[in-house]
Amino acid sequence: MSFKTKTHKLIARICNYCKENHLPEPGQVRTTKLVYIIECEYYAWESNRFAADLDWIFWHYGPWSPVLDKILKQDFHIPPEDERKPGEFIPVHWTPPEFDTPKLKFEKDVTTESVTLSVLEKFADMPYNKLLDYVYFETAPMQGAIKGEPLDFTKMQKPQKFVDPVSLLPPKKFYELRERFLKLSISKPSIKTEDLADEGLLKFINVFDKEGAFLLPDEEIHIDDKVKSELKNMF
Repeated sequence: MSFKTKTHKLIARICNYCKENHLPEPGQVRTTKLVYIIECEYYAWESNRFAADLDWIFWHYGPWSPVLDKILKQDFHIPPEDERKPGEFIPVHWTPPEFDTPKLKFEKDVTTESVTLSVLEKFADMPYNKLLDYVYFETAPMQGAIKGEPLDFTKMQKPQKFVDPVSLLPPKKFYELRERFLKLSISKPSIKTEDLADEGLLKFINVFDKEGAFLLPDEEIHIDDKVKSELKNMF
């Protein structure tokens, strides 16, 4: 099967990902939501649409595209999920078209490839109720959206990249610090017995270890072996 547009290739990628990871074949609802999330994440990174021809609007269960809907039905023949109750979908079983697997990756578009893989790993097998809630309540274009009106992807904020402070060091300074760190040596602490316990307690234990009776301040004391063993465990 050849790909007419980037959207066709993305749908094929979604179908192939589910097959390779032993997930149920994606129906119209799941595929629509996955494409939408990829659109959101792509715009966040690139400040540009993944597919400008996808006319996203706020519809029945959140984001929906008439153009995408037509592609799913006419070009891929993806069936709709069985909706037992409103918003409660049952996965469908169907046979996706054959794809040339090596060509499914967006090798020349790093952003699309990384976003697609990240979204599929996180959302491809998410239960329907959680997936619908996520796109409806937690994606920026849906915030304040009006039913039947186009969604505004400019609301998407670019993710904050983590910057490793070490990477900001000049190479010379980095190697200098590393050498200094490798030369560091940690001496073993010298711990004296008297630092670990009260001096009076140590003297008592010393006497306690001896056989027979011993004297305490008031009178002579004799402790049998059983009690002595229990006290030793306490000490």
